[in-house]
Amino acid sequence: MSELNRHPLYRQVAGLLRDEIVRRMKPGEKLESEDRLSKRFDVSVITTREALRILASEGWVVRRQGKGTFVAEKRPEKPVAVLIDRDVSHPRASYFFLRVAREVKAFLEDAGRTVRLYTGQLMPNEDSTELTCREFLEDLEADRFSGVIAVYAFPHPGWTGRLREKGIPLVGIGRRHEYSVDSDPEAFMKAAVAQLREAGRKRIALMGWERGQSDPGENTDRTFYRAFLDALEANGLSLPPPEWVREDLHPALNAAGWEEFKDLWISRREKPDGLVITDDFLFRDAATAMIELDIGIPDTLMVVTHSNRGSDILHPFPVIRIEVDPNEVALTLAEMFLELMHGNQPKPCSHAYPYHVVREEGDAPVPALNLSTKNTNKANP
Repeated sequence: MSELNRHPLYRQVAGLLRDEIVRRMKPGEKLESEDRLSKRFDVSVITTREALRILASEGWVVRRQGKGTFVAEKRPEKPVAVLIDRDVSHPRASYFFLRVAREVKAFLEDAGRTVRLYTGQLMPNEDSTELTCREFLEDLEADRFSGVIAVYAFPHPGWTGRLREKGIPLVGIGRRHEYSVDSDPEAFMKAAVAQLREAGRKRIALMGWERGQSDPGENTDRTFYRAFLDALEANGLSLPPPEWVREDLHPALNAAGWEEFKDLWISRREKPDGLVITDDFLFRDAATAMIELDIGIPDTLMVVTHSNRGSDILHPFPVIRIEVDPNEVALTLAEMFLELMHGNQPKPCSHAYPYHVVREEGDAPVPALNLSTKNTNKANP
């Protein structure tokens, strides 16, 4: 049984039986007995029974006690694939992507859709243009889903081309997707620098990540860096010395923010009085360094940091958060996908998710400003 070589046996048997049902069996037709299936696939009866249980739970077969297993009269609707091509069990896996995937699933299920989650093997600090989720690629070839929401997956012609050939709709996070939701560096930096300027801060530093997070070949945080320089200029502020711009370490690496902030702080005798951090993991580590160095926050240094609403990252001192709500991102993805499914979105488009500026006063966060969503039509830029 050479075909069964990657996944648990019962799931592999279920996959082979599902293919047989799709390709050559009719509604109401009786399947072979458990004993005969077990001998044919060279597996135990327990494995075959579990495979049939999966098919029954998916709606492909009906099991009748004392009579056998029969192909269901009505085939189940193909599920929507929600794809995160990352190892979601990693301790520094992104809260943002996990929360978006969960909420997308909930929104689609509320809309009457079935959903299947696919995850890959990439570590948080790894990038690849090739998908690592084999099960997704296998199910794509077998036509086992009706559409794809790529919460985290780089669009590569190897799989996006197959989706296009099969007429399967795709939406995703990242501007490389034709139908996408993505960050808005200009809005983020405009809000961050304006908050510091209003507080009288004039020497502003930046901590970010210089490699792309939307495409391995695209320098996303350099886009944030350009937006940072533009925002400084718009506010009449001087450009920072090179030592005050730190983009060397991936946020998923342990203590990356701790090392970057310490290097930034000790690099020059003159110190910044404002700091913009574009990643919440970098902030979490940098906060430890600020406490160890006994820096007065916000009197000596005012911090503005990216934040994901609902995450468990603590802010041990007053900061200004430029906050993204993963639920809003998920809702936008789900609505865009349903529009595509209904044929109501003929032109590629991109939505920029909104940022919310939140000032912390004591223990109570006080909303200060909501920035509107930007919608761009890619066919008519």
